[in-house]
Amino acid sequence: MGLKTICPPNHFKAILYKRLIIVKRSLKSILTSIIGTLIFSSLGIAVQWLMIELMKPKYKPILYNIYKQDRNDFVIVGNENDIKIQTITKKMSEMFQEETKRTPTFTYFDNLTNLHQFIYDLQINKSMYLTIPFGLDFVTDPSKVVVIYNASSNVEVEQPTDLQLYAHALFARTLWQLEFGSETNIFNENVINESKLENEFNLKNIKTEENSIKNNLNHQLNITENQNLLSNQENGQKIKQNNLNRKKVAESRQKVAESRQKVAENHQKIDVSGENLNENSENSKSVKDDKPDIVYGSIAMQRQFAMMRFGQVGPMLLVCGLITIIPLIVSQPVSDIRGEIRQYMVQCTLKIFPYWLASLLIDFCIWTGVTTIVWALFNAGMIESFHDNLFNSWYLLVFQGPSFILFLYCFSFLFSHPTAAPRQIFLLLALFLLIAVIISMILMDLNPVWLDRIYSLIPHIGLDQALSIVLSRMGSRKESLGFYWKYEHTMPYLIMQWGDIVIYGVLLYIIEANRNQLQRKAAKRSFGDYQNFFKKQKARNPQSSETKAMEDEVHASKNRSNGQGADYAVRIENVSRLFINAAGEPIPAVNDVSLGVKEGSLFGFLGANGAGKTTLIRMITGSLPPSEGTIEIFGIKTEDLKDTTVLSICPQFNNHLCMELTPREHFKLYSLLFQIEKEEGEELVQKLMKEMELIEFADKPIRELSGGDVRKLAIALSFFGPAKLILLDEPTASLDPVACRCVQEMILEHKGEKTFMLCTHILSEAEMLCDVISIMVKGNVYTVGSPAYLTQKFGKEYKIDIMLHDDSEETMRSVDQFFARELPQATLNIKRPVSRIYSIPASTITLPELFEIMQSGEEDPTNGFTYFTCSSSSLERVFMEIVHLSESAVDSPYGDESAYEEKYASDDSEATIKQQMEKNTIHNTFSRGKNMSDKEVVEITTSNSSLEDILSDKKDSSENGKKANNSSKKSENASSISSSTDTSS
Repeated sequence: MGLKTICPPNHFKAILYKRLIIVKRSLKSILTSIIGTLIFSSLGIAVQWLMIELMKPKYKPILYNIYKQDRNDFVIVGNENDIKIQTITKKMSEMFQEETKRTPTFTYFDNLTNLHQFIYDLQINKSMYLTIPFGLDFVTDPSKVVVIYNASSNVEVEQPTDLQLYAHALFARTLWQLEFGSETNIFNENVINESKLENEFNLKNIKTEENSIKNNLNHQLNITENQNLLSNQENGQKIKQNNLNRKKVAESRQKVAESRQKVAENHQKIDVSGENLNENSENSKSVKDDKPDIVYGSIAMQRQFAMMRFGQVGPMLLVCGLITIIPLIVSQPVSDIRGEIRQYMVQCTLKIFPYWLASLLIDFCIWTGVTTIVWALFNAGMIESFHDNLFNSWYLLVFQGPSFILFLYCFSFLFSHPTAAPRQIFLLLALFLLIAVIISMILMDLNPVWLDRIYSLIPHIGLDQALSIVLSRMGSRKESLGFYWKYEHTMPYLIMQWGDIVIYGVLLYIIEANRNQLQRKAAKRSFGDYQNFFKKQKARNPQSSETKAMEDEVHASKNRSNGQGADYAVRIENVSRLFINAAGEPIPAVNDVSLGVKEGSLFGFLGANGAGKTTLIRMITGSLPPSEGTIEIFGIKTEDLKDTTVLSICPQFNNHLCMELTPREHFKLYSLLFQIEKEEGEELVQKLMKEMELIEFADKPIRELSGGDVRKLAIALSFFGPAKLILLDEPTASLDPVACRCVQEMILEHKGEKTFMLCTHILSEAEMLCDVISIMVKGNVYTVGSPAYLTQKFGKEYKIDIMLHDDSEETMRSVDQFFARELPQATLNIKRPVSRIYSIPASTITLPELFEIMQSGEEDPTNGFTYFTCSSSSLERVFMEIVHLSESAVDSPYGDESAYEEKYASDDSEATIKQQMEKNTIHNTFSRGKNMSDKEVVEITTSNSSLEDILSDKKDSSENGKKANNSSKKSENASSISSSTDTSS
């Protein structure tokens, strides 16, 4: 099997052609959907900036007045007379007084143990409060300064983490000002020297280390160790000695710039920002403008944290926005699958593979465009996580498309309504995404790789998780795409981007390959529980001897042809179809039907609404599997039929047509499916459009056409392909008389070379066109035969049309006397000045006898009429009588017609049997006719059968052939007159 067999290029072109036209004609709705997607996705940008704004702290420098309590008591572990300690405490006191307007106290201890005991005593004495901001230990490790703060949260207003930060920051600020002093501003490049630079570099030697000491009361003294400073006295001396050295100013300026950069880098590592206080807070006004200071802050880190959080939350909003384009992807497939469009195209040879391949290509183009626009929107919104992952984010968004689209194709088979499916799919996918996000939050600490592998099987969840990982890596942590192919948490998503294409492609193939087979099995399985019900229903409905003869012939044809019904173009054997209504009750739509349609014939289906005609036609086309029985098309079972070009159908409704396409585009689409040569196709298209009067509307979308014009297109398409069997389901129901005549002429033109099956409610059309007619009642075939045969057998009355000599009262009396004398059973239905219409029960007289009486009366001028016509009941009347007869037989004690005929089997005369059968039911219909209004009587009695059928019956029955021939000539004239008078009535 070659590639061209699996995917014919013309079929691929046909679907591309169809989808592109639909996109073009639906551009407004597509743009509306895309705008909605962009609006929904842009919520992620809004959330991002909202997060940044909410997480951005109000900048507050850490000064000595930052404590919520008045903390004035500093504790020092060391010698009060130590010059180094005095220098530091003096600077602390100055800064404390300047920033709090209070005077601090310093309590000295010889060692850390004494300090512990002091803290313990404060806690025991309930009348005393802890008012220690922090302490310094110069004894425990002489080479370092230990910062002490209280970590006992049960007695502190501030959190221990805040106290730790305050202690570090305040001590660092003290060292900073102590190092550079208030007389020298290091940010003023006009007053600087080389020695000052050496001291500035000492900041790089500051290191912190914390030790926690626990006491028996669960009070902790967290200790942070900083590296000991170089001697401030020595540094100050060097500054004085080098102040006079002006020659090195130029060189010093250059070194200052380098030094400032290095200092800033060191500050950034310990989360220190050296920004001027005057630019950040009103609280900084308490510090003199000419004093250098350092400020602890976390503004930059908060922004980074918000960006990282967006990397976790943003993808969910982005993916939710993207799945709003589901209507653009699934609406057309669901409409095609659940409707009649794709089914009709499959009957016109469409292969499934090119259908899905072309659909995937179009939908992927739409996906690529939408995701690229969304990606650009997020970059334009200054989302740093996207800026730092430009290619990675675009790659994930775009190339997740094919697997996601195939996933939606498979998912769409679960839904039956094209309008509701997109909304339902969106809600379900959003729910799946929310569940996945919740599970990920619960398992965040474990972060199992197996969960990533599961998520990677569901494309939109995989996209969300992959984006969460990639977008959370930004700045110095950003990585190239190659890293994520190796990283264990992203590798499953990148691999399954392509692996899911294979998985869902194979799944789609399995669904398509087994869908029809599963439907057939389901239909047969459900039927098994209702076989007895079907048998009882069939026994209650009458069945004529002609129907039984047809069934026997169908069964016999199978034996004659070694198992294949080669005698028939269509062979239907014991076919039933079960439906279950909303109440759970079984409906026998078709009940054990056996029919055979000869090749080249025109077979008609008649029946009331719900009789099973359309259901039977759908089973013949293969679009609906039978619950029981077999159907063969030219000797091949419908489920085994490979060459679908042998039949075409004009469905009852026009749902198989694409509303966005024009008639000309429909013909081009199906010429590609039938692979018709361009020149041949154009010639055939021109011929059909001319015959069906479609040229004027050839380039208008059919949604803009009237129902009648759309119906013409549906009929023309059924004649477009090379089909040998054409099924027409009420083709002319919505057409005007002129269009009906065009369709009938088209059918007659192909009659003989093609086989037709016609389902119609226009009985005159069936009478004119059909060779054989079957009448169905409640899913059963009541009778089968030619129109003439059915009219003769089941006709219940004859109609007599006469033309009077004149409109005088004497002429009218003469006519009344003639009918009272010769045909007393006749009833006057319509009375006009110069014409009358009578009806007479067929059970009281034969048609030849009626002709003889009327012929004799015409020859006698005293009878008052000059012309007459006699006709049997029309097919319409016969149909009504058969339906009434079948309904009556349901309650009949004889059950069906075979038992009914056995009751009168003692009389060998066929005419007698017929009359006895008619007498049994004629009184109901006849008495009902008497109570009808004039309009109803006119509608029933004025539809004539063909005169040729009547005359042929007369020839077969009458011995006086010459008289019958003469009468027929006169009847032709009278018939035209009668027609005109019927119209006027």
